[in-house]
Amino acid sequence: MKNTFPVVLLLIACGDDPVDSGEVSTETIENQGSACIASDSDDNADTALVTVMLSDCLPSCSWGEEATCTASTEDGIVTVTASGTYAVGYADPTVDCPSICIPLEASCEANGLAKGKFALEYAGVSATFTGPVTETICTTP
Repeated sequence: MKNTFPVVLLLIACGDDPVDSGEVSTETIENQGSACIASDSDDNADTALVTVMLSDCLPSCSWGEEATCTASTEDGIVTVTASGTYAVGYADPTVDCPSICIPLEASCEANGLAKGKFALEYAGVSATFTGPVTETICTTP
């Protein structure tokens, strides 16, 4: 009888699995993961493409993924912010979830990179590069 109480509390704390119960929840990710800056493959040396990987593996019952990012350049610092949302679970509890990883990424353009030394800042981490951007430089989470 002594061990029954903690087990009951554990079961209450865990609750139902939204996937098993047919519930759908919306999740948000902000400024997580890593960002990379690379050439945007056009003739404009002043711009570059920023790609943010918010998550490389969302839960397998994820769907409706949407992500955005913004990049602003000031005083040699390219500051990137990103956010994304996704739904988890299915309203129909009989739907099986595939065993896959679903990435969540966003892309945006950075300007003002024609010449000089720069820092890419995302999620509290920075990486240095020179402009114009001709190689891929990434922050690490």
